[in-house]
Amino acid sequence: LLQANCGVGWCFLMRAVYDPEYGFDEAELIFEATRQRFPEAAEPLVGLGVARMNAGDLAGAEEALQAAVERYPTLPPAWHNLGQVALRRGDWPAAVERFERALALLPQDPQTQLWLGTALIEGGGDLERAREVLLAARETLRSDASASLQLGALEARQQNWREALRWFDEVLRIDPRHGQAQLLRAKVLLQLGDGDRALAALGEACRLMPSSFEAHFLAGRLLAERGFADAARPYLTRALAIDPEGPYAGEIQAILDVLPPPQAEPDDAAGGR
Repeated sequence: LLQANCGVGWCFLMRAVYDPEYGFDEAELIFEATRQRFPEAAEPLVGLGVARMNAGDLAGAEEALQAAVERYPTLPPAWHNLGQVALRRGDWPAAVERFERALALLPQDPQTQLWLGTALIEGGGDLERAREVLLAARETLRSDASASLQLGALEARQQNWREALRWFDEVLRIDPRHGQAQLLRAKVLLQLGDGDRALAALGEACRLMPSSFEAHFLAGRLLAERGFADAARPYLTRALAIDPEGPYAGEIQAILDVLPPPQAEPDDAAGGR
């Protein structure tokens, strides 16, 4: 009965994850009812914590998951999801500590390896440890581009541009529609002085991620610097629409203000006659 109820809770939770039309209320209700029916069990506490985390209630998620590890300190999913809570808070040291706890309990778990590596990179931690766990995750998750993307980010952080480019190219071989890989690849190409390929990658990033401020801003600024005012204007206008109050809004408006006016379309009636 415990497993059946938790299974129903996870079904509602995953439905909400993959379909924004649904919320996490049903999952929370099921896990809470199961927790009350089985007060000594950790499984409903983990489910409740994950449901709350996905609903944006990080304090409630932490409370449920901490209760789970207090009862069962050797429960890997509870430590893993506590790491996820810390990631969402930007608390990188806590995320690293919790993922390390989860990995010690369940060695070679590729998802924990992946997120541990991510937390180490984002927090400026031990990058060699990050490389170790990400390479291990990649060996298991061959059809998932996430580990390769993080390995590229790691090499870029260390200014190993060629190695970073190799990893981002691998991401695109796995998933040709990976917009973030195109964006990061463009930034590396700019570091290598290859503006033409960077522009092509930024164009793809904008196409794949129409709500990405950074992709549109970089594409527009690069086109403006190269003197392509008409091509730059739509990207800069879109970037300003995405984040009109952001820290770069003034810079974007200044670029737009100095761009030459749009070239008039030729008059078909008079053209060539």
